[in-house]
Amino acid sequence: EDREDGPAASETRGLEEAVDRIAVLGVDSKFRAFERVLQTIWEADQSARRADRKIVVFSFFKRTLKYLSRRLGQAGVGHRVIDGDVPIPEREARIEDFSTEPGIKVLLSSEVGGEGLDLQFASVVINYDLPWNPMVLEQRIGRIDRIGQKSPTIAIVNLVYRGTVEDRILNRLYARIGLFE
Repeated sequence: EDREDGPAASETRGLEEAVDRIAVLGVDSKFRAFERVLQTIWEADQSARRADRKIVVFSFFKRTLKYLSRRLGQAGVGHRVIDGDVPIPEREARIEDFSTEPGIKVLLSSEVGGEGLDLQFASVVINYDLPWNPMVLEQRIGRIDRIGQKSPTIAIVNLVYRGTVEDRILNRLYARIGLFE
C-alpha cells in the first residue's frame, strides 16, 4: 500500500533527505563513477574527432531519474528525462530534442518511458541500476541496438560495485542470458 502519510512515509522522507544531504556533501561515489564514465566516453569522442555520443541511461526508479537529472543539471550536462508520467506527445518532443540537439547528450529513462522506442541514433546504454529480469536488461540494450544503428559498435555500461547485491544480480543476469557460454 502506497500511502502519503504515516510512519512509512515519514521514514521514506527522512531517507530521501539523508540522501540529498549526502549528495550535497559530494560523497555519492556511484554518481562520481557515472560522471567519470560520461567524461571518458566524451573524451574518447574528442580524441577521435567525432561528435559526442548520445547516451541513454536507464533506472528503474523515478526518484533516481529525478536525482540524476538534478545532478546532471548542476554539472551542466544537457539531458532529457522520460518516464511513464510523461505524456506521449511530450515524450516524443523530448526524444526529438535528444536526437537532434547536439547539447542534449543524455536521455534518462525508466523502463516504462523507454518502452517501444527506437533510439538507434544513440550508441551507449548505461544501466544506473539493474533489473532483476534478464529480459528487461536485453530490452534496455535493444532500444539502441536496432536496424539503422548509426555506430559500428555500441557500448553497454553497468554501474555495479564488486561484492554488492547488484554484483550478484549482474552475474546471475549474465548467466541467465548465456553471456559466458
